[in-house]
Amino acid sequence: MFDTLAPKKRTLRALQRLLCSTAAISTESDKNALRAFKILISGIDLCATEDTVLLLLDYLVDPLLPARPSSRDTPSESRDTPSESLQQSVAKQVHAVVLLYNYYHIKQHRQLKFEGFESFSKLAVVLKPTLLAHMKLLQRSNDSELDDPDKQLSVTEKKIMDACDISNSLDASKDIPSTEGWPISKVAVLLIDSRKENCFLKHSSMTEGFFSLIEKDLDVSSCISEVMSEGKQKRKKIKVTRNFFEDAVDEDTLQQVAFSAVKEAADGKGINQNELIIIRSDVAYSLSKEKTMARFYIMQCKESKSDDVFEIPIRDAIDSLQGPLVTKSSGKWTVTQVVDYFHLLPYAGIMSDWLSRSLKLYQNTTWQAFNIDSSKLLLLVMYDQYLTACAILKPSKSGE
Repeated sequence: MFDTLAPKKRTLRALQRLLCSTAAISTESDKNALRAFKILISGIDLCATEDTVLLLLDYLVDPLLPARPSSRDTPSESRDTPSESLQQSVAKQVHAVVLLYNYYHIKQHRQLKFEGFESFSKLAVVLKPTLLAHMKLLQRSNDSELDDPDKQLSVTEKKIMDACDISNSLDASKDIPSTEGWPISKVAVLLIDSRKENCFLKHSSMTEGFFSLIEKDLDVSSCISEVMSEGKQKRKKIKVTRNFFEDAVDEDTLQQVAFSAVKEAADGKGINQNELIIIRSDVAYSLSKEKTMARFYIMQCKESKSDDVFEIPIRDAIDSLQGPLVTKSSGKWTVTQVVDYFHLLPYAGIMSDWLSRSLKLYQNTTWQAFNIDSSKLLLLVMYDQYLTACAILKPSKSGE
C-alpha cells in the first residue's frame, strides 16, 4: 500500500541526520533539507482566513459591538447609528485587525491571500453583522464609483483602507520591507530602568487593551523647514546604513520630540529629562502611515524608580513577540500573546539585538562547548515543536 506520509518522513529523517552530524549547515544538500522542512511545517494546522479574521475580530472588536444586529442598523439615518466616539474606537480596533491579518499573519503563512479594502470590508461584515452600522459604503444601494473617500467612507472604512495600504506597502512576501526613501513620520521610545531589566510600556494608547511603546507623530514638513532655516549651521543628520535612506530631518529635533514624548507619557511618575540617556537609536517601519518610518530610541532612566513605573520585564516583552498570532490548543484556535504586543513588532529585531549585546549572552560559548552549531539549535526547537504537533513518525494503531 502506498504510504502518503513517505515524503514527510524522508524530510524528517534527513533533518535528523543533519542534526546528529557535527558539521555546520553549509552544503547545498543541507540547505535543501532545511528548505523542505520549513515548507513541511508551514502547512501544519493552518488557520483559514475566515477563522483567523473572526478570531481577531472577536478578540479586538467584539467587546465594543452590540450583542446582535438590529433591523434599524442598516439605514444611515437610523437612531441606532453608533456615536462618534464609538465609531472612532471601533475603527482603531479594526485597523489593528487588518494589519495583523494582512501583514503579520500572511508573512508567517505566505500561501494565504491578501484581502484588499473591498474584500476585507465584506468579510468583516459577514463575520460580524453588527459591523454594518460602521460601514457607509456597504450600506449604499448603488455601485457608483468612489470619488470622494472623505465623504463616502465611514471612519472604520477609512481605517480599513489605510491598514490595507500600509500592509500592501510592507509586502508580506518579503522578509524585510523595502523602505528606501521612506520619510520619518514619528518617534518611538522604549523606556527602560536603571538596571536594564524592566521597561515602561503604554497600555490602550493605540489600540484598546494592547501594549505599545511611547510614540509621538512627527510633523516632517515643519522639521525640514526648521533645518532649512538653520542655513549653513552644521547639525547631525540621520544616516541609515541598512539599505534604507538618508533623511534631512534634524537628529537633534527628533531627540527632543522623543524626550517630549517620554515626559508626556510618564507624567506624574517623577521622571525628568536629565535622568534619561539614549543608549540605542535606529529606524523601523511604521504601522501608523503608509510608506513611512519611525525613529526608534532606547532610553534608560539613570535613577531608580518604583516598580509601578517599570512594570514589565524586558525579556518577557521580547519573548512575547515570538511565534504565531493564532495557535491551536485542544482542537480550538486561540490568539496568542503576540497579538497583545503587536505594536512592538516593528522594533522586535532591534530590541532583541540590543538585549543580546547588552547582557553579553554566553550562547556562543555554550554552543561551542557542546559542539552545536547555532543554526542547528534553532532547528532543534522547530523539530520539537513539529513532533509535538504532528507525530508522523510514530506507527499507526493498525501497524505500519
